Formats: sequence, C-alpha cells, structure tokens
Amino acid sequence: KTFTNRVDGVAGGPATAVLTVRLQGTTAAGRSRDHWAIISVNDTVVGEGRWVGQTATNLVLSFDQSLLVEGDNRIAISAEVEPMVSFSTFYLDWIELTYQRQYEAVNDQLVFRGGAEGGVTLTGLSVGDVQVLDLGDPRAPIPLTSMLIEPSGPGWQATFEVAPGAPCAAFTIGG
Repeated sequence: KTFTNRVDGVAGGPATAVLTVRLQGTTAAGRSRDHWAIISVNDTVVGEGRWVGQTATNLVLSFDQSLLVEGDNRIAISAEVEPMVSFSTFYLDWIELTYQRQYEAVNDQLVFRGGAEGGVTLTGLSVGDVQVLDLGDPRAPIPLTSMLIEPSGPGWQATFEVAPGAPCAAFTIGG
C-alpha cells in the first residue's frame, strides 16, 4: 500500500530524515517472527521490520533526506511472508516523518523548533503583522515581543531569537 505525505520547505545540504511507522499485527502463527514489512520512500527502500503476533511495533527508520521532494512524497509499505508462516496480516496505525526544513511559512503559518543557534529568519509571509509563540508550555504560550520584520521579495520576513530546540508557532494576523 502506498501513502502520500506532503513535504514543504525541505532544507538543502546533508541531513537525515526519520520515518516512524506504527504497525499492528493481527495474526499470530506461533513462530519467532510472524510479520515482515518493507518500507520505501519515493521508490527507495529505507528499512524493514519483523515482529511477532498480535502486537504493535514502531519502525524508526533514518535515511538521507535527499530522497524527499518538495510536495507529495510516496511512502510504501509492502508485506513479505516469513518462511514457514502461511499468512501474515497487519495494519498501519500511523506514520510520522521528521526532516530538516527551511523556516518558510506555508499559508502564512509554521510550527517549528528553534535551530541549534537559536536565531530564526522566517520567510514566506504575505503580510508584516506576525505573531510568534513559544510553546514550551503549550497550556501557557509566550508571545515573542522582540523581532525584526522587514520586506523580503514579494512578501515579508521575521527574524527573532528562540531557545535551541524550543517548540514555536508563527502566523500572520490579518493576512
């Protein structure tokens, strides 16, 4: 089965993407390995996993993010049958893809984490009225009050400091 996952703002240069696939076994053959899944991204195998019985497993697969393309990406899960196992049935629970991306808003918004250096320049904004929230405590977001907002190409950009790795959300007001 192939699934489509939209990817925006893929950063250039060397970087590692991580694909986590949660699968749930529904059959048990009484063998040491009942299920065998092979995972591909855009027609390139990035890993596989084997597990037993009616249990769940998380396959955490690292790969060179140059396999990703801007826009729609194909994530394929194929099933193989282990030797001495007559059949295997499992289903997909969820897929999560993390990758290094540019700080570029999509539809005037972006949820992101602060980079290693802490400084962020967010581009791709249609208006200059920008709000950035530190989501370190999601029940009490903290608005950032110090940022430089300036024209950039056909739109606007905002430059500000956030703690490295800090979860943040940015959006425009009135765009």
